[in-house]
Amino acid sequence: MSGLLSQRKMGRLPVLGYKKMVDACREIIERWPNSEYAFKAKRMLADIPARYRRQYGITEEEIDIGDWK
Repeated sequence: MSGLLSQRKMGRLPVLGYKKMVDACREIIERWPNSEYAFKAKRMLADIPARYRRQYGITEEEIDIGDWK
């Protein structure tokens, strides 16, 4: 997860994007859907600015934590 945090910070730089972080978060959500890490990955995707969410095609389902148990 610490690698994802650094990717999120680097994604804010003008030259770099959020692509690596988005891909890693999606992999975590797919491989371990009910884990604590999936919850954190969804939160990280939700923290991405809206314009980048549109750019990377992040869906509401991917960032929805409403049914988290």
